[in-house]
Amino acid sequence: RYFEVAGGVYQLCWCSGTSGCSALEDFAVEAGALTVLGPQPLEQHRTCVSGRTCRFDGFTGLHPTQTDQLMILQTCGAAAPGASAGGLINSAAGPPLNRFVTTFAASGASISFGNLPITAPGGQFRLCWCAGGFSCKVPADFRVQLGTFTLIGLSPLQQDRTCVSGQTCAFHGIIGEGVTDRSRVLVLDTCGVQGSVSRF
Repeated sequence: RYFEVAGGVYQLCWCSGTSGCSALEDFAVEAGALTVLGPQPLEQHRTCVSGRTCRFDGFTGLHPTQTDQLMILQTCGAAAPGASAGGLINSAAGPPLNRFVTTFAASGASISFGNLPITAPGGQFRLCWCAGGFSCKVPADFRVQLGTFTLIGLSPLQQDRTCVSGQTCAFHGIIGEGVTDRSRVLVLDTCGVQGSVSRF
């Protein structure tokens, strides 16, 4: 079983075995310290919005290195069913939702998905960490959940509707993560490109 706890300095506490070692108070002798290198705390949650660029920073841990890496997954340590090669959560048209930490230092990591907006489906994902100096190539290597990643947006993306020219047109039930009554739909030939369809 892999050791998955928050980074920190813990106490090694000893019990002689003569008392059964079944209660915490039986472990009263300090045998030393156990230093765990890793993210601290494990509740470092972040949120981005589909259709916009995404950047977050301020991740902290005990003795982080510039080779520590981070991956966004549905479940830490496991590839998502039906995901692309490597089990990464991908965007349909924008950048893939996997980025590796390259500046994980005492001041915290800074992660950017570049200048293109994220267009992946909205949802709740996991921020998964892998220690520098170890194999950090596939989802199975990223076992420690640093926090949650919420992507506000439509889910699924293909919520097709049909209207008839010359008739009234209305549709409801557009769903997703964090979608509210303030969200809007605009009819375009190509999403994100200036110019609307005539008479809409």
